[in-house]
Amino acid sequence: MTANLLEIEIRDEDERMSAEFIASVTNCIENNEVSSLKPLLIEMHDADLADFIEILKPATRLDFFRLMGTEFDFSVLTELDETIRDELIELLPNNYIADELRELDSDDQIHVLEDLDEEDKDEILAHIPVYERRVLERGLDYAEDSAGRLMQNTFISVPPFWSVEKVMQFIRNDKYLPD
Repeated sequence: MTANLLEIEIRDEDERMSAEFIASVTNCIENNEVSSLKPLLIEMHDADLADFIEILKPATRLDFFRLMGTEFDFSVLTELDETIRDELIELLPNNYIADELRELDSDDQIHVLEDLDEEDKDEILAHIPVYERRVLERGLDYAEDSAGRLMQNTFISVPPFWSVEKVMQFIRNDKYLPD
């Protein structure tokens, strides 16, 4: 059994991924120790996890994703190098990608979709409900790196007669508001 991963420092004094951490997590992957990896994924920041995934050898990376299955937080893909993200997405069924995309913010959804080939993009979008698909297609219509493509397109609207105090109260109390 591998040491408790939560007790190992992720970064060394030079802010690089620590050798001990890499070795311990790789050992967990090679030994199919899902129970050791799950707590780590909950605690680890998406950017750190993306850095780790990028360090892994391609075969180990694939084992990692297979091992994590549905426990893997799809938002990590937005932090990955584009080449690695595309390699991983190619391994996943398009209906699974569509389901997972729906959990992301709209700007992250577009970030994942924008680099896919048209055939995969169209198939993934076909698995997304019409309203959400239209929003994504509209976002993808904007030029790359433009504000329209980079920003969130989710918003709230309130009646014009509401006071600022009423709006603030609504924002504080409604748990279903977008981030």
